[in-house]
Amino acid sequence: MSKTYTIDQVKAVILVGSRDFGRCPLATRMNRALWPVIDKPALQYMIEAISKQGIRRFVICCEGQGQDIQNAMNLPVSLEVEYQSETLPRGTAGCLKDALRGGRDELLIVFQAMFVPAPNIQDLIVQHCSGDAVMTVFFYPKAGSQSPGKSAPIYLCEKSIVEFIPETGFCDLKEGLIPQLVRAGRTICAGLLDVSIRSYRNWREYVDVVTRFISRPEEQIQSGQDKTGREWPGVKMGKSVSISPTSRIIGPVSIGDDVCIEDHSVIIGPTVVGQQSKIGAGSIIDQSVIWEGAQIGHGCLIERSLVDSNKVVKSDLSYQEKLLVREQGWSGRLVDWCAIQINRFSWLGHKPKKTLAEYLAVPQGKTTLIAGAIAFVCCLLGAYAVPTLRDLWKMWISSDEYSSGMLVPILAVAVIWMRRKRVLNSGFYPAIWSGAVLLLFAQGVRFFGLYYMFGSLENISMILTVIALCLLILGYRVMMQIWSVMLFLFLMLPLPNRVQDSVAEPLQEWATTSAVFVLETVGFNVVREGNVINLNGTMVAVAEACNGLRMLTAFIVVSALVVLISERSRFVKLILLASSIPIALLCNTLRLAVTSIAFTMITSEQWEKAFHDYGGLAMMPVALFIAVGELWLLSKLFYEQQLVEPPVSDMVYRKSKESL
Repeated sequence: MSKTYTIDQVKAVILVGSRDFGRCPLATRMNRALWPVIDKPALQYMIEAISKQGIRRFVICCEGQGQDIQNAMNLPVSLEVEYQSETLPRGTAGCLKDALRGGRDELLIVFQAMFVPAPNIQDLIVQHCSGDAVMTVFFYPKAGSQSPGKSAPIYLCEKSIVEFIPETGFCDLKEGLIPQLVRAGRTICAGLLDVSIRSYRNWREYVDVVTRFISRPEEQIQSGQDKTGREWPGVKMGKSVSISPTSRIIGPVSIGDDVCIEDHSVIIGPTVVGQQSKIGAGSIIDQSVIWEGAQIGHGCLIERSLVDSNKVVKSDLSYQEKLLVREQGWSGRLVDWCAIQINRFSWLGHKPKKTLAEYLAVPQGKTTLIAGAIAFVCCLLGAYAVPTLRDLWKMWISSDEYSSGMLVPILAVAVIWMRRKRVLNSGFYPAIWSGAVLLLFAQGVRFFGLYYMFGSLENISMILTVIALCLLILGYRVMMQIWSVMLFLFLMLPLPNRVQDSVAEPLQEWATTSAVFVLETVGFNVVREGNVINLNGTMVAVAEACNGLRMLTAFIVVSALVVLISERSRFVKLILLASSIPIALLCNTLRLAVTSIAFTMITSEQWEKAFHDYGGLAMMPVALFIAVGELWLLSKLFYEQQLVEPPVSDMVYRKSKESL
């Protein structure tokens, strides 16, 4: 006759284990048993759910973290909870031996600590007793059937199994105890769990378990009220929750205390938002779990992800199936603080109601405003016509080193035209204060340059004025699409005289030395006399104009243009831009070496002058060929996923707008 047990004879042993080092940064910092289910740790929720079924005695087996686990719990005093903190791992079976104390005939039910929801204990006891076994191992049912599938970490054990567990050392249930019971002829049965019972081992399974939990029919949420008294169907609402009337929440969603949800946000269930969290304007949260204190920036898209407690997510970012863990240490706290300040700014905090294209598509009532803005821009930039633009034009015409500067404004306009769709689809919201402050700063730089007669400061002031006007009239969201073009404009300016004088002589010396090295390498008899190359009796002077500055400035402009129009990662673009300097110097060295060889063969002064003047132009295709080869090599070394979707900020804004 099979045995029968009452709930009073059952003791629950919960295996917490240790933190996971290396594989999951969140589990490294916090034991998975303490990950929250709605508003309490999973372990606490599990113990409370089991205690409601009549079990009063619990043993929590930890590996060196018993005090931490105990401090994180807030259990009823009516429960008998014992914490076993092991300095040396005893294994799952070793924990059973330590948990069985006293002379009563007891039945042990062994759990992993991450079950949500808790199983029906009475049903497990019935399955165990019907099998007349010393141990019952439970399994998850296969999908769409009632046959056993994957094994679940739940066991029901008789007290008699203790004699098969060693007094000391490590002993595991699966690899140690069960094989010994089989060899001893003891009966081990298989049980079947309810289909809704699940456990988690990693953050993805955790998100799935928690979102399934709040979607259960018995957990069906009717409606909740925010602090204004507005009803939100399908939303479990905490205290003092602030939700913008323009936001939309599609349940089931659980929202903790003191949560703030800003304008035009969309939350799609099943989703959990922890207490004291903040969802920025225009953000979309879809089937995710957000822990307490997290701050989601404006215009973010978060799908099927887990956001750590107190994590700050910067604005206009997109995450799908990601674990977002807060940074550790003083550097991480500094980054979070900076992100919080950025999220507070109006230029990111305010969600534009229209894109630039939508604003310009309806000109009614805006003619005077647009005409005034154009007149203001023309007057302000016209003030730079004399002497700044006039002197720049003279420099471009007369100086070979900076003749490429006249192409920079034309190329900048061309790049903006190529990006016109992205610019027009950006949110339109003028940054009045930021633009005004930068404009005043630019005029201060210009006044300083005029007063002390620093022409380079006047040139810099002109570019800063253009940037300030873009901020003032178009705003940060448009500026985020063209900021690289604004930096490109600085290449139209000549180097300050002091900087040019300090680099001219080293460049000239480098050009002479490198040319001599190349000529000697290919077998010529070369003698260097200062900056003069004596090649088999032919004297070739490396003048200051041959120092490579002209090729350097021209190729930097070309490389920057390639960086602007290419669809490569920032890392590859930085490599290309940084390599433009050595490539330009290499090409100038080749030009000097070839010119020196040509001068030994050409006797006509006219041909010598032509070869000298146009030799530099011939090196530009060579430099471009090297750059293209570099891009090809980088494409082989680094895999890059081509992005064909629109920018995240615009995508999120349109998705939010369509949902509303």
